[in-house]
Amino acid sequence: GHDVPMAEAVQSYVENVLPQYKLDAKAVNELNAEADSGVVDDEYTYNDADDDGYNPDDDPDAAVWSH
Repeated sequence: GHDVPMAEAVQSYVENVLPQYKLDAKAVNELNAEADSGVVDDEYTYNDADDDGYNPDDDPDAAVWSH
């Protein structure tokens, strides 16, 4: 379980940990662009013989619920 509420943990991380990375604006923009590009479709990438074109782990909407 969590010791603190998620919102508090995220706020603490943003304030206390992220500044240690000293990311410049270019790096932040690259990270955001990558994050916005969606989930990598590993199943499609590796071209499994039985690839049906859908893997719940690769679905940006379903992946959060699949584990």
